[in-house]
Amino acid sequence: MNSIFLTESTNSLYQQGKNNQAEGKYDLAIIQFNQFLQANPNHPDALAQLAFCLRTNKRPQMALTAYRQALRLVPGHSALLLGIAHCYKDLGNFDKAINYYEKSLKTESGKIESMYNLTLMKDYSLNAPLIKELQKFHEILSETDTSRVLVCFALGKIYESHGQHKNAFQYYEEANRLHFSRLAYSEKDWFNYFDRIESVFNADLFTRLKSVGSPDTTPIFIVGMPRSGSSLIEHILASHSAVYGNGEVDIIPRIAGHIIPQMTGLPDPQGINNLGQEAFTQIIEQVLRELRSYCLKNKPRITDKTLRNYAHIGLIHLLFPRATIIHCVRDPMDTCWSILRQHFGGILPYCYDQIALGRFYCRYQQLMHYWHTVLPNEIFDVQYEQLVKAPEATIRTLLEYCGLPFEENCLAFYQTKRAVVTASARQVRRPIYTASIKSWEPIAEELAPLRAALQV
Repeated sequence: MNSIFLTESTNSLYQQGKNNQAEGKYDLAIIQFNQFLQANPNHPDALAQLAFCLRTNKRPQMALTAYRQALRLVPGHSALLLGIAHCYKDLGNFDKAINYYEKSLKTESGKIESMYNLTLMKDYSLNAPLIKELQKFHEILSETDTSRVLVCFALGKIYESHGQHKNAFQYYEEANRLHFSRLAYSEKDWFNYFDRIESVFNADLFTRLKSVGSPDTTPIFIVGMPRSGSSLIEHILASHSAVYGNGEVDIIPRIAGHIIPQMTGLPDPQGINNLGQEAFTQIIEQVLRELRSYCLKNKPRITDKTLRNYAHIGLIHLLFPRATIIHCVRDPMDTCWSILRQHFGGILPYCYDQIALGRFYCRYQQLMHYWHTVLPNEIFDVQYEQLVKAPEATIRTLLEYCGLPFEENCLAFYQTKRAVVTASARQVRRPIYTASIKSWEPIAEELAPLRAALQV
């Protein structure tokens, strides 16, 4: 988050906080911003930076407090209004979220982002003033204006909600085309990385390093592609009295991509071969420490829903051979069409092009097949369609695999109050529904390139 006010400070604590925030070291940044604010309590930019770090660090309630303090100092600031709205959305207070998104509509800098978020949270008629304004923006914004992407995603959502799937597709397709053109994506680099993972994490490695891991059963790792039902599965588990839902922690990718290479001087994934027992122990302790640091309640099981951990299942198994690994599976066409309707920002560059996404999905499937082969019975697949059609039976089986007794709360998961910082924040607070099954069929013709790439 860049500075949003004219109150910059050269104070070393403040600058250290900003530097750590930029590097993703949010725990440190939070400490430094708090220390700075003790002496400078009316510094709106520090409050805003602190709020951003707190929300990113899964503390939306605390972030809300900091955002509101900053807003009292700079009334009507669009970034603060948006931040407050995002926090309320994370917390499941959708009425208040909508209220603050609508307040942000009155500011020029926050207007389009607010309109986009409102279309995700409310139903509008095609003649609503907000929709007419979105259409006007679509007419006047050039293709080089990054805001046009959000406008297109918003209009796609509106037309889709009215059953106008062909019109919706045109807007989604434009949004993806524009965004994909701005992202750096090398299929060769991604696929070569998966090849190296399969080469390094072989049966011999697992035999040789079978005793380096921890017997700790705390972690429940939830992996898979985006839009595969992972937020729903985590919310169901987090409704259990013994489970804390952590969301996306991102510690395992940092271990694989940064910490092990720093320890060994070798790139990911080759460095795993050069780690000794002491290094494994340090890594295990760091993972557990970070997983527990997010927990607001003391519970024996903790989820990590960092979906891209599917690439690191081998590392996870070495570190925690008794951990639970849940793989979320959904119909490939439904998964990919749902991805193409979602704006992920600057991450996941393969998600904005039908052919690139289809080819990536196939390579991901190959990697998961490899893990199932080299680590038999260590990964539990949960099929989204089965969960939707037979929720109680599927949930009972899921809990049994996790070693958890059945609890009725897991069936009434939509009543569970917890922060959900994902694109599915609204869906997980609704009872299970079937409308998302075969959602791609109305535009089967337009999705022919995706279907060909998926080979389905």
